[in-house]
Amino acid sequence: MGYSKLFGAVDLVYVPVKFSTMVGLGYAFVNWTTPEIAMQFMHTYGGFDSDMSPPFGVVFKATWSHCQGLENNVARYQNSAVMNSSVPASCKPVLLKDGCQILFPEPTKQLRKLRYRNLM
Repeated sequence: MGYSKLFGAVDLVYVPVKFSTMVGLGYAFVNWTTPEIAMQFMHTYGGFDSDMSPPFGVVFKATWSHCQGLENNVARYQNSAVMNSSVPASCKPVLLKDGCQILFPEPTKQLRKLRYRNLM
């Protein structure tokens, strides 16, 4: 599966960060538009290991999340503290349609403030 075929095949991306340092936690959640595309991506890129030595080398592992599907992922984050207005946009999940970012649905309840805790 080439990169051009992946364009438009992702509808949600979230890269969690440690908010005290604003550094990524080393993983991301990607929701593919179909299970077949997800399986093909995992088969093609799962276990990818770059030729470079650490710390620049990258080992990529793809696994299924406990939360599956766009509707379930939107519900997971829509009323999450990570969507609070105090959180920078670069730290929030992103919704995509045909490869272009679209607005995330408004929360349906008041969002609590994000609690900064020592993650990792």
